Amino acid sequence: MAMAETSLKAYIEKKPELEGDRQKIFETIQAYGPITLEEVADRLGKYPHTISGRFTELRQQGLIEITGKTENQAGNTVRRYDIK
Repeated sequence: MAMAETSLKAYIEKKPELEGDRQKIFETIQAYGPITLEEVADRLGKYPHTISGRFTELRQQGLIEITGKTENQAGNTVRRYDIK
């Protein structure tokens, strides 16, 4: 089995069953993480406050984790997330 096939198989087996914004957020973090909530919102064309609850749900499910902190453009400290 080729490396790409093995990686795809592992991804399909590990990928959680998610729907809607949770799925889009998970896939965005998987593709671009570590990433901030604001960066995810920007990539999805949403406002951060409209998806922050989905981040909490994904953390409670053990699918994402906080991997560090950084400063946003306004100078505020924000969390960086990645797949667990």
